[in-house]
Amino acid sequence: MFGLTHCTYWRCVVAGSNSQDEADRSPLHACPVCLRKLYSAITFDPAAREDALAAVFGTLGIDDEAAWSAARATRIRDGFGTVR
Repeated sequence: MFGLTHCTYWRCVVAGSNSQDEADRSPLHACPVCLRKLYSAITFDPAAREDALAAVFGTLGIDDEAAWSAARATRIRDGFGTVR
């Protein structure tokens, strides 16, 4: 999707899987490398994306993922891991 290759750097949502069980064990977030690849493909505001993900995860009651996305948005806005 979006011309991205599977991730070979980290455990990330963009990593390939060979079974549903393996896919279910994958994290819900893109690693820094894949976040940059996605940004290069479609250009977006990374902090706003994480805020939106946090809102969706919170609505679905997935509180640990919501907190993770909210913290990542803060780190991005503070200049740690900025995708440019």
